[in-house]
Amino acid sequence: MSGLQGAQQTINWHDQSLSVLVPAFNEVGNLQPTIDRLIRALNISVEDFEIIVVDDGSSDGTAAVADRLPLRHPQVRVIHNATNRGLGYCYQQGIRAAQKDSFVYIPGDNTWPFRSFLELFGNLGKADIVTSYSTNPEVRPFGRRIVSRSFTRVLNFIFGRQLRYYNGLTIYPLAYLRSQIIRTTGFGFQAETLLRAVESGLSVVEVALPIDERTAGGSKAVSVKNVASVLRTVARMCWELRVARRDRLRSERAIRASGAAAKRHIILTGATSGIGAALAEALAADGHTVYVCARRADALERIASSSPSILAHVCDVSEEEQVEAFVGWVGERTNHVDALINCAGSFGAIGPFEVTDSAEWLNTLRVNLYGTYLVTKHALALLGRSMDARVVNFSGGGAFGAFPNYSAYACSKAGIVRLTECLAAELAPRGVAVNAVAPGFLATPAHDSTLRAGPALAGALHYRRTLEILEESGAEMDNVLDCVRFLLSYEARGLSGKTISANFDPWRTTAFRQRIVDASRSDLWTMRRLNIVNLPDGSLKSDLGEAWASYGTRS
Repeated sequence: MSGLQGAQQTINWHDQSLSVLVPAFNEVGNLQPTIDRLIRALNISVEDFEIIVVDDGSSDGTAAVADRLPLRHPQVRVIHNATNRGLGYCYQQGIRAAQKDSFVYIPGDNTWPFRSFLELFGNLGKADIVTSYSTNPEVRPFGRRIVSRSFTRVLNFIFGRQLRYYNGLTIYPLAYLRSQIIRTTGFGFQAETLLRAVESGLSVVEVALPIDERTAGGSKAVSVKNVASVLRTVARMCWELRVARRDRLRSERAIRASGAAAKRHIILTGATSGIGAALAEALAADGHTVYVCARRADALERIASSSPSILAHVCDVSEEEQVEAFVGWVGERTNHVDALINCAGSFGAIGPFEVTDSAEWLNTLRVNLYGTYLVTKHALALLGRSMDARVVNFSGGGAFGAFPNYSAYACSKAGIVRLTECLAAELAPRGVAVNAVAPGFLATPAHDSTLRAGPALAGALHYRRTLEILEESGAEMDNVLDCVRFLLSYEARGLSGKTISANFDPWRTTAFRQRIVDASRSDLWTMRRLNIVNLPDGSLKSDLGEAWASYGTRS
């Protein structure tokens, strides 16, 4: 097994601990404010962290400042070098001393604002590597900007990359860094580290960050010594990674088709009609044992009579006592549950916002969102006893876009998406994967409420659309059933925190299965705010981007 392969076995996007290296050479006026900003940002963005300060042979009082830091901040450790050894040397010192899962180098020159730290640390785990580039490079000296731009273009040309910057703040998995031999001890160490990582197949996300002007001292980046070090590094990397054609190492995934699907114990809510009823029958036919619930006893009896593998219990998911009784009833029949499918829900209050019945509006959230919360909460003990637990929630129209006249339903479904994402992060250490399905417009009895409401309450456009889709039978139920089957399968291991469209997302494809780990760490198929840097090119992006680049950087 190669060093990279061994390291990647330990790489987990749910790891939230971070070692921060802060090297400082003659930064007497900058080290303290750098650490103060870091502590503020880390306290609200990273669960577990440490800061390693390396005084690299300073002669201006930096050493004394460093020694006072642990008195104020117990997360800080200090290392002193007797002489100036250089950034690359300090970087290796930090890697050897680090004790957390991920590692990042932050210069001690107080040039990165608080909000840049928040943005960088907030992306921890979104990819194997989180690197950055400056949104306002004009605050740096002109000569340094020219050197940096030229350096980036040359590296991208030689190595066939499209990275924006090679010397930005970059978070790596510590296990990966320890598996590599970074030979550069001079200024080119960042380029070597990043190039080796991307060449080996680690995934990368680039984050746009503003930078501050220095508050004390001058930049030490551009010097004859540093330029010479960089040139030597580029020449050696060119030989090792291009001329010598060293084999590229890529991460290996353990997900394989395991043949016959494992038989599971599954809890399914909302099982008496529509998607819930179809799922109960399909999963039972697949050989799973399905524990179903709904409010109507007569409908539940019909569903249960279709298969001996379907066991039914009356339960209103919006009532906690009934949920506790239902889950207790399941627990009397099995010592564990492998999957929970929260399917109970309805459109509820329909109509223009000001005319909706307040109690009905609130009850829609109670059934759709609160019901999902209650059943998941009380089923967690049974799920925790499974070797491979899954939770599948159901999102729907209005979760990612406006749904006029259906505000209660839309809010509940948007809440389910965010609940899915919160649970995915919270339950990951316990081995529980949580995803949601957007089923699309299926011809089910749920839409009878729209027909009863009529065009005056439902809105003429949505009413006509409902009539037309119901006449054409809507989306295929098999897409939803197969999507849920996939999310319960061995092939979906590693996927969590996502809302998958049964009809539009490529979950059936080989490409989807091959990139599950990277997709899970990204913002793909999630509910996120669109930032200025994500806008398409145009005047809106350029005008607001210019204002944002320097807004609030001094803090």
